[in-house]
Amino acid sequence: MQIVKICSVHGPLTADQATKEKGVYHRCKLCRKETALKGTYVCNVHGPLTIDQVYTHGVCKECCKKRGRDFKKNNRNIINERVAKDKLKNPEKWDNINKKQYQDRKNKYGALYSLKKICDLRGITLEDYSRMIVKQDNKCCLCHLEETRIDGRTKMKQRLVLDHCHKTNKFRGLICHACNLVLGKLDLDRSIAFRYVRYLKQGGFNDL
Repeated sequence: MQIVKICSVHGPLTADQATKEKGVYHRCKLCRKETALKGTYVCNVHGPLTIDQVYTHGVCKECCKKRGRDFKKNNRNIINERVAKDKLKNPEKWDNINKKQYQDRKNKYGALYSLKKICDLRGITLEDYSRMIVKQDNKCCLCHLEETRIDGRTKMKQRLVLDHCHKTNKFRGLICHACNLVLGKLDLDRSIAFRYVRYLKQGGFNDL
């Protein structure tokens, strides 16, 4: 058996006798068990802890995770820089991470995964989307008609479009595909709206 660590109390340890974190063998399992039985793990925040609530170096897991979350939240530039460097150094590692994240999210949301991605992009939740669908009776908030466009891949009627401002990227509402095309032009030039109205009032611009 391969010796992975030397314990000052129990001597040479094999892989099954030592705790392992991130590929490194840290502590003797026998010492850890004996310490746990003595009930010596006490957190200043969470009080007495069980063996499962403590890392191998004796630190409260919940407190350690909170410090990690706080650091990531308050130091996004540092985290992003570290990730960018690691992606260049270990592309295969990050490719596997991205694939796993994709599969986990797909398993979690199922058929709603593509909608979840769009909702995240527009800054709303799936619950927000569901509430708006019910409120609008599954009809476009502009023309008050149901979507009629058929998806060429699924051969089913498409869902309403999550409309957003192209300048601010702010979500505006759920509209049909036809209204979305019109708004796309209006976002480029708002004066087109007045020409639309004048055109309809005059019955067109045909002078023949």
